[in-house]
Amino acid sequence: MMRGPRCQKGVAAIVAILIVALAASSATYLIARYSLALRHVENVTDRAQADQLARTAVQWVASILNQDKDRAADHLFEIWALPLPPIPAEDATVEGRIFDEQGKFNLNNLVQQGKSSAQDVATLERLFAALKVDPRLIDALIDWIDENEDVTQPQGAESTSYLGLQVPYRAANTKLTDVGELARIKGFDQDVIEKLLPFVTALPRQTKVNINTVSAELLQAIAPALSDEDAKQIIAKRTKDKRSLAREDVVSRLPKDVQEAVGNMIDIRSEFFSAAGMVRRGRVVAGYRALLERGSGKQTSVIALTEEPI
Repeated sequence: MMRGPRCQKGVAAIVAILIVALAASSATYLIARYSLALRHVENVTDRAQADQLARTAVQWVASILNQDKDRAADHLFEIWALPLPPIPAEDATVEGRIFDEQGKFNLNNLVQQGKSSAQDVATLERLFAALKVDPRLIDALIDWIDENEDVTQPQGAESTSYLGLQVPYRAANTKLTDVGELARIKGFDQDVIEKLLPFVTALPRQTKVNINTVSAELLQAIAPALSDEDAKQIIAKRTKDKRSLAREDVVSRLPKDVQEAVGNMIDIRSEFFSAAGMVRRGRVVAGYRALLERGSGKQTSVIALTEEPI
């Protein structure tokens, strides 16, 4: 049966509509893909510029530390300890804060000259106990840092403890480079690490604890002869006076037989600081942390720069 001209025109119209619909769909798909690709390029560009801004911001933070002319003491009422307000920079904002890393316990102090330091181990045991963390975990921490494969009793862990894991690895047998490395050590789960983070650090050489920035918990771990009241008075004094404490403010409150030992663990100045910052640019929000060293000279050097989760 032959179709009439009217029927043929209807079919042609339908085909034309389908072609237009297909073309529109294809155009929409291509535009969406192009927009996605364009957004990806923008995000990559924003990320690259955020990274560059972070590095610039770190140098800016270092310059703030360099402005501190009184190197004899470092305390929480100096310019470096003030929060940095959001600063506009190249279509972005940068904000952050500087922290004194020597207000914390340096985990690398646990091993000195190839052997565990009894005084530092005892200090960390007391800190762990105060934070309700099992002090026996320190054995595995010592084994991770020391240079040998001898297991520290009773809860140590050398390479043999890690090589049997699903993803095997060896004990580092060297200093910690970052506190985050604790996650690789036997027994240090996320809960333990979160409890420890405000109180411990990992610095490249042996350091003393700055009593101007130390927490009450760590202060009492260093000097267990201090009563709760004495510790509170020391913390209150540095807040009230808004200036540096003297070492004697701590040492004079201790029995004479422990004054020298505790005195050798504390100081009123610092060389290591960290800068935590956040960069916002476009859709990118990135956090960064830098470890800074300020030596006896005027310049502050950047030891490490890492990205931190927001």
